[in-house]
Amino acid sequence: MRKFGFTLVELLVLIIIIVILAAVLLPSLVGDPGPMRRASCANNLKMMGLICKMYSNETKGGLYPRVQGDPPWGGDNPPPTGCTNVVTQFEFGPKCDSIYPEYMTDPSVLVCPMATYDKDVHILDQDWNGTCRYRGFIAHPSATYFYFGYVLDQCGDSDPKADILGKKGPAQFVAMIESLKGAMTDGDPATDGVLNDDVTVAAPNGNVKGDTIHRLREGVERVLATDTNNPAAVVKVQSTIAMMWDQIHIDPSGDAEFNHVPGGCNVLYMDGCVEFLKYPGRFPASTAWAQFISTLSDQPPR
Repeated sequence: MRKFGFTLVELLVLIIIIVILAAVLLPSLVGDPGPMRRASCANNLKMMGLICKMYSNETKGGLYPRVQGDPPWGGDNPPPTGCTNVVTQFEFGPKCDSIYPEYMTDPSVLVCPMATYDKDVHILDQDWNGTCRYRGFIAHPSATYFYFGYVLDQCGDSDPKADILGKKGPAQFVAMIESLKGAMTDGDPATDGVLNDDVTVAAPNGNVKGDTIHRLREGVERVLATDTNNPAAVVKVQSTIAMMWDQIHIDPSGDAEFNHVPGGCNVLYMDGCVEFLKYPGRFPASTAWAQFISTLSDQPPR
């Protein structure tokens, strides 16, 4: 009668194989979690790209969400009675009550797991006792990602610069901020309606060196396409329009640092693709942008 089982030699070979595999795999499992977190950060942006696409498909004119601007509680400081985890300054993030919870069911997609500072507070109002009228609102949508809702096509290192906050920043962005600062910094959400529209600026600071900075919307890529009769060229333009990305901060003493090592940022493009750009590189991993946004991020809240 034949017996089934392993011989001693076979068991020793199996044990040796397991030991070798463990030696190879364990360092990658318990070592530096950076690559995994960077991938998670990129997946968050891909999800935001899908959210914006769904939103635009159901919005008149195909508009993407506008920039948040003032939170609904305006410039109240301290925050409204009963509210916790509330940020009072204006936000360079998507207008959250337009996408949450209908399109964005999990607010954690607004947080990059690679962020080097406290990233857990400021996401949702955590006061659930019913005393806060803004209960459940996302209080800090630009905690780790920047979103403006506009097309920025002249913010690279070779593009014109302008003075702002004591440093030179991309002239196009400076012009946009100058046009919107009344609504963005007055602490009154009732005046934020202008953020729904295109921005008129002095040429050549607009898109394609014109006098208009366009809101992100489906079809806006035709404005930037050099050959609108070539569908392939028009589609390609979407893949060059950066719409949301990690904060880049070149001052380690500031409120944000590089979210990734080596330094750089994940960038979501209008076509939904995400790319990691090393610093220094093209916008928004450009030197001009990083220096400017470091200055902006260091400004104290209202």
